[in-house]
Amino acid sequence: MKLKIGDMAPSFSAESVNSGTISLEDYRGKKVLLAFGRYFGCPVCQIEFQMLQDMLKENVLDVQVIYVVQSAPDVAKAFAEEKGAEFPIIAVKRDGGKWPIYSDYGVGKFSLAALPKVAKRAKEAYSQGIVHGPKEGSETQSPAEFIIDENGKITYANIGLLETDKLLNALK
Repeated sequence: MKLKIGDMAPSFSAESVNSGTISLEDYRGKKVLLAFGRYFGCPVCQIEFQMLQDMLKENVLDVQVIYVVQSAPDVAKAFAEEKGAEFPIIAVKRDGGKWPIYSDYGVGKFSLAALPKVAKRAKEAYSQGIVHGPKEGSETQSPAEFIIDENGKITYANIGLLETDKLLNALK
């Protein structure tokens, strides 16, 4: 499924590793950033997670964040505690060959065109001392971000690496 701006965001309810059960319906009336990573052993995902946290700490994101990841729940919980995550993290398990929530939002594999950007972001992570940990999810999984407005409609969709300038402009 390829979601477009103006589409209703697919509803979901899932257990988070740090905030109990998360239902998108509970966020009606609030703007939501639904962010997808691969898994927390991934240096690119670690640096993008930190970018989101930094934007929240600097108060440049006026939005509720929900983060979806393919790490095992215990790994995601330990990562959330170590990083002091203040937003829900949902650790999704593969089901019938698909990653629920990812497939609902049409978040699939990286395109070949994205590989140079991925390599650049990985180099940035390594230069900050971030190392690759255990592989848990799909190695070719693309990250993504969706902004969902107060009425449940998608107002921004990016399947690919986090682009902070575009994200911040979409939140204005």
